[in-house]
Amino acid sequence: MAEKTGVPLGTVKGRMRLGLQKLRSMLKDTGSGDSD
Repeated sequence: MAEKTGVPLGTVKGRMRLGLQKLRSMLKDTGSGDSD
């Protein structure tokens, strides 16, 4: 993905990590989180 967008790999990884954290937080707030 970094090669296709021309964005440094570290930036891509950071944005993906932050996006996943935000998604998990939103899912947890709605009660749709993991049920393990």
